[in-house]
Amino acid sequence: MAKSQKVISIPKPPASAFNKHRPVSELLWMQVEHLAAVVKKDIDDERRAIRTEGEASDFIKKYTALLHPDGARKRVMRSPKAAGKKPTRSSKR
Repeated sequence: MAKSQKVISIPKPPASAFNKHRPVSELLWMQVEHLAAVVKKDIDDERRAIRTEGEASDFIKKYTALLHPDGARKRVMRSPKAAGKKPTRSSKR
């Protein structure tokens, strides 16, 4: 049988604990730098592993969707009927 564990209540931090206009602390800045380094390394590793056009296409789609999330959503919202149609060209120039 599992032993019962004592629940430790943690007080809620005051509203003043976070101020989005306060200058960033050294600790918080180091966390940002660390995360950026990890993400950059992962992206670089993924980029170096690309060997085919399909892999390049997947990489481009993935990071374009991160940079332009609205564009990715618009593509998902297309109707199946419109997916097979080619855009018509205007004869007027």
